Amino acid sequence: MVETVGAAYRRAVRLLEVLESTYPGWAIAADGEWWVAELRQLRTQRMAEIGIVQYVRRKSGVSLGIALQRQVELLHSIGPAAFR
Repeated sequence: MVETVGAAYRRAVRLLEVLESTYPGWAIAADGEWWVAELRQLRTQRMAEIGIVQYVRRKSGVSLGIALQRQVELLHSIGPAAFR
């Protein structure tokens, strides 16, 4: 089945909405080629030490979601100390 341009666009917009609501700590955008997320706060030294990045860029919204979930897991591993 071939997906129309309109259907692909609506699917991408819906995925963007889901990612934004799931990961409110990240500003998320898509430009047709890349899906990009930027951490809404500056990274602390502790965040950097455990592997938190300021920007995540992936070729698909699904792979961006996977990468952001990993970032969230890292943050949860150290708790509130990540934000100091």
